[in-house]
Amino acid sequence: MKILHLSDLHIGRKLCEYPLLEEQRYVLQEIINLVKQERPQAVLVSGDVYDTSVPSAEASQLLDWFFSELDIEGLTLIVISGNHDSAQRLDFGSLRLKKTGLYMKGVFDGNFTPVSLFDEYGEVRFYPIPFFRRKEAEICYDRSFDDYTAAFCHVVSSLHLDQSVRNVALSHQFVTGAALSESESFSVVGNVESISAEAYAPFDYAALGHIHRAQQVRSPRLRYSGTPMKYSLSEVDHVKTVTMVTLGPKPSSEELCAIEVQEIPLKPLHDMIRKTGSFDELFNMPETEEFLYVRLTDAERIPNAIAMLRGKCPRILKVDYPNEKTDFLLPSEGKGKADITKTPLELIREFYAYTNNGQEMEEETAAILRQAVKEVWGENT
Repeated sequence: MKILHLSDLHIGRKLCEYPLLEEQRYVLQEIINLVKQERPQAVLVSGDVYDTSVPSAEASQLLDWFFSELDIEGLTLIVISGNHDSAQRLDFGSLRLKKTGLYMKGVFDGNFTPVSLFDEYGEVRFYPIPFFRRKEAEICYDRSFDDYTAAFCHVVSSLHLDQSVRNVALSHQFVTGAALSESESFSVVGNVESISAEAYAPFDYAALGHIHRAQQVRSPRLRYSGTPMKYSLSEVDHVKTVTMVTLGPKPSSEELCAIEVQEIPLKPLHDMIRKTGSFDELFNMPETEEFLYVRLTDAERIPNAIAMLRGKCPRILKVDYPNEKTDFLLPSEGKGKADITKTPLELIREFYAYTNNGQEMEEETAAILRQAVKEVWGENT
């Protein structure tokens, strides 16, 4: 059985305030074309369908279009909620939709009725397990758990898996051992506890969502498909793919089935690229339509650099300076001791400029801060 594994669509997301709906529609069309070409029997979407719990009308329309285009004879679509989704909203209409081959599981309620499909080797059972936190499991099962892994293992035991058939899990969780991008350690994973990879051992394949970098965790059977697009500056070097999984026969009830995993690259409408050099070098570069992340090597900040470079690249995302954070916070070699004569307001002004690409603080804001400094440290600070 051939399965297409997707996750973390984040429909409606912005990239440094750039709306991405056009970019997302383009890559979703790529996925639709791939489905029509490869003819998988199932498409799995493992959470974070939307970027926010209250998506815009445009985001909802885009998802509706995507699912409508996947209304293909012989294709089953299974979707779970992620931590970015509203579980209740995603569940709306699910009872009616499953009659069309679209199975939506948003709310974690302890009921995980499998979706059964068949091929020449027999039955495959898909278990949609939406995102949940340990506290939700404790409320659902009316008991306490020592940690997140214990809670997830209890969920798995409640499934009463039949090991004589092939079992596939859809899960949106952080599994111990997954490699994180720079931004994911906080913005994606946040305060969510991790789950041991061993908790997924009974499954022939676990289609994971939550981590933006495509990867396997210890085994090809436990895999994150990653995002279909680059959604943060830390993903600039990622190669975005979707995962095609082929499940073979199961030798016996004591063994897992044969499995083949293929990463299929996706080509974005506009890629994200990074360029490093002096302002003069980059100002004289050829024009580009790609999303651009700039690192300037100039010793001094260039005022309004991002505005001036936007003429060369209308999709410029950010301008920063290598090691600028270190230079700002710590005394650098050859500069002597840190300047401790600056007032708190001067330091705040410098920090404001540092975090706003060199833009100076407005005087109205400075006046408010000046008053706050006086109230905290006194008149003679």
